[in-house]
Amino acid sequence: MTHVDNCQLLLTNLHKLLQPFFHELEASIGDTESSFSLALSPEQLALFAALYSPLIDRKILIAPSDIPSLLSLTEQIKHWSIFRNVNDTWHIIDSELTEQERDGTIHTNVSRAYHNLLSNTPQHHFIVTPSAISTPPPDAAIYQKQHVSLTVGETIKLQTLITTFVERGYIRHSTSLEEGSFRVHGETIDVHPPATTSHHTITLHGSTVEAITAHHGRRTHTVKTVSLPPVTFPAKTSEWQPLLASSLLIRPTIITRLRGLQTITLAESAPDMPFPLQTDDKASSDEKARAMFLLYTNKDRTDAYVRDIGREAPVYECESTLANYPIALTAPTWELKTEAAIFPDTQDIKGSSTLSYERALELIAELEVGKPAVHTDHGIGVYEGLQRRQIEEIEKEYLLLRYAEGDALYVPVEYAHKITPYVGASTPAIHRLGGTFWQKSKRKAKEDAVAFAKELLAISRKREGSARAPYVLEANVERELHATFPFALTPDQKRSWQEVQTDLQRTTPMDRLIVGDVGFGKTELAIRAARHVMENGKQVAVLAPTTLLVQQHFDTFGQRLPKYAKAIALLSRFVSAADQRSARQAIETGSALIAIGTHALLSNRTQWKNLGLVIIDEEQKFGVKQKEHFKSIRSQVDVLSLSATPIPRTLSMSLSGLRSLSVIATAPEGRKSIKTYVKKADLALVKQVLERELTRKGQVYVVAPKIRHLGAIREEIQAAVPQARTAIAHARLSDNKLSAVIHDFDAGNIDILISSSIVENGLDLPNVNTMIVWHAQHFGLAELYQLRGRIGRRQRQGYAYFLYNQDRLTIMQRERLTALTEASRLGSGWELARRDLEMRGAGNLLGAQQSGSVNSVGAQLYLDLVRQAVGEDVSPETDIQLPITALIPTHYIKEDRQRSRWYIRITRSTTTDQKQQYMEELKKTYGPLPPEVEQLFLLVTLQQTAARAGITKIRHQVIAPADEDAYSRLTIEGTKLPEVLSKLGSMGRWAGRGHSITLDLDAVTVDTVRTMIAGLVH
Repeated sequence: MTHVDNCQLLLTNLHKLLQPFFHELEASIGDTESSFSLALSPEQLALFAALYSPLIDRKILIAPSDIPSLLSLTEQIKHWSIFRNVNDTWHIIDSELTEQERDGTIHTNVSRAYHNLLSNTPQHHFIVTPSAISTPPPDAAIYQKQHVSLTVGETIKLQTLITTFVERGYIRHSTSLEEGSFRVHGETIDVHPPATTSHHTITLHGSTVEAITAHHGRRTHTVKTVSLPPVTFPAKTSEWQPLLASSLLIRPTIITRLRGLQTITLAESAPDMPFPLQTDDKASSDEKARAMFLLYTNKDRTDAYVRDIGREAPVYECESTLANYPIALTAPTWELKTEAAIFPDTQDIKGSSTLSYERALELIAELEVGKPAVHTDHGIGVYEGLQRRQIEEIEKEYLLLRYAEGDALYVPVEYAHKITPYVGASTPAIHRLGGTFWQKSKRKAKEDAVAFAKELLAISRKREGSARAPYVLEANVERELHATFPFALTPDQKRSWQEVQTDLQRTTPMDRLIVGDVGFGKTELAIRAARHVMENGKQVAVLAPTTLLVQQHFDTFGQRLPKYAKAIALLSRFVSAADQRSARQAIETGSALIAIGTHALLSNRTQWKNLGLVIIDEEQKFGVKQKEHFKSIRSQVDVLSLSATPIPRTLSMSLSGLRSLSVIATAPEGRKSIKTYVKKADLALVKQVLERELTRKGQVYVVAPKIRHLGAIREEIQAAVPQARTAIAHARLSDNKLSAVIHDFDAGNIDILISSSIVENGLDLPNVNTMIVWHAQHFGLAELYQLRGRIGRRQRQGYAYFLYNQDRLTIMQRERLTALTEASRLGSGWELARRDLEMRGAGNLLGAQQSGSVNSVGAQLYLDLVRQAVGEDVSPETDIQLPITALIPTHYIKEDRQRSRWYIRITRSTTTDQKQQYMEELKKTYGPLPPEVEQLFLLVTLQQTAARAGITKIRHQVIAPADEDAYSRLTIEGTKLPEVLSKLGSMGRWAGRGHSITLDLDAVTVDTVRTMIAGLVH
């Protein structure tokens, strides 16, 4: 019996043990006039929500509104549901529907939740926040009436059916089929309802419904009847109470007006019990079961304990049975394994930090069913998901790729590292298996990657070969910086600052990228680094992409370092020619300790006396050569780069192991999240928004993508709010004019600034906390995210309105609005950057020279080739075929997408530390590692150690002589067989046969794998 089987058995036994309590609960809350009160910790609440299965099909839980607690609770409920092996689906409803969600323009997790709620879909349950429950939902009765119900044999005209679907909000497509759309070919209609992953085909014969076929992935079956929900939600709303009336409602005691068919209230303290908790062995089974449940805790999602009458015994990671309990709960004894023993001490492969690799992987993309993926040996196919097969009594899981002409490739999960999501041209050609085109494309990409890597390595060697003296970080300077900063550093800022300090105190020049959402405090760390470098007698260059951002930094540095304000030089278009000459002279003589500028800093006319640190803000705006300019001036220069919306271009050197990465992911204390709205353009709405901000004495940005539209927009705004003072700003204005406009706006002489995206970077004005983006569908997600970051940078509530003015949006535009809506709820720039890259393609990922190769093989494989070129062993080539079950069981991680993500992580982990970290993360998230997962880690470790030992293949076969017992033969092929023999000689007597060696064993087991790893390492 496996480790997970034990877990399931124990959970099943616990569920049986709690049945008396659940029966008592059923009896107590059966009367709808009464409710039952429980005091549960968050962990207990998750367990209860998953385990308690009343006769009522739907459970609705009203839970806290804060996103981390909400996501944690949902994840834990899903975790327990998986162990129960039930198909329950849990949704989060944390906000009301936006206008675009209501009319079906976009489909989000929240809109899908509402569809399932109003459709009363079986086995779908809901976690609703108090804020969402305070807003009325769409009218369920009207929604139900809008379903399109069809039955085989009924009479309906094709045109009538088409009209009905359009009226219900479905979009007609000619070829593609997406959620909430349909297509017509002949007398057949394919329709994909909202909130489902399946679609239906309705076949007509004349005016009669001849057949209805349901498609679930690759599986199809015919049905007699179907009821398809509308895409649009009713404009009319109703109360929540009717939706709750037929549900099990679990709610806090503070919400008293809502009741379900059964109602459980969550008390803040222990409620009065219908029966008291006894503390002796005379307690009844009901009493002890209740006591056991109420005292149930879950520590770190892995160490679960049941406490009963002063004693304690583990449920997970048991070392003894629970038979000594007053209520017997028997379970098998298991051996507790420690992860430290799973891997021997191996020499770590040189690599980039786990953090940089993980973040970059998340940002680039992940495998999605139905989307292109790249196999490093076979080229671009379409990922079809995970499939299981039984091979010689060994269960195997494979990643399935479909290629042109019906070809299919089944990739064992231990080789998941060979598959990467394709990010490049938006519609890549799907290859055929066995062709030569892929090998040519890959060869050319590898040549380009090698050339690019040589450039990076040359810079790196030059820096390492000319080490500088470590900086001395004076304690009094640090105290001064701390005392003059008006806010407290967030934990992420503290950690990032410690990493920067460590870099400065080394002899190798720093090359660090700090990633963080807009307004999360990256600039403060740059100022602190600059101050310490100045104290050591070195100059600092601050490079920014726009004159506005340069001016902002000039003001900020001067305010934070007032003693050195006169030693800060400014180089930009806003500065006169005479002042630029004066600034360059000050830089050359050393009287300017800090120089802040745009590309002017890169001019050969700018000569430095003693440059020490270069700070590059919005690094993604600069090319590689521009960023390397300062290093050509002085190889010992330290580089600190800042970025709010990183894309693979900004992370390429991190992936190649040549730079470090710090992440600031937490917002400053007291900062309010920006309220973001995606709406159709409406002048009445614009007037209302502008008047509200002006009433609170604030200012407004109005941004449009085209400069030629700014004048007309200004006229509309002046007509709507004639009392407002308006001005226009864009990059085509003269330097003096643009500078004057920005200065007036900063001084409060302008109420509404109507501009191009020039304000995307640089302006940090505390009094500007409302932004309206005109024609938002024409901006990229990263641009919209940057724009939104210009407001709400203090404690005042910020409002961002993204308006679109098209009746029919393209698929790409809908995807952008969907991503923006979902990201605005979670407040994450990481997801926006990733989604933006997916939708726009790789484009000029690393520079114009590399873009062709990137598109031919995909972004991530190209970066893998760069890593290989600089000495990273990211793709072990040893072919291993052993009778070892190495996979992630579905009862451990149910979701295919999560399993595929973990397969890639595990097979790409190249160091012992990385593997240990992943094991701990798995344990924390899903519970103790099943043997199959431990064996997957072992097989990956064997792949990597064998590859480094020159082994190309390890295979196993069963030899069954007619007159003898069957035995196993282990065969190893490789290029360094004498060395391999010397390391594995202790395993037994090997026989040499050509380019291979063989060893006969009773059986090949997990212990055999461990022995081989230990031998190859030492």
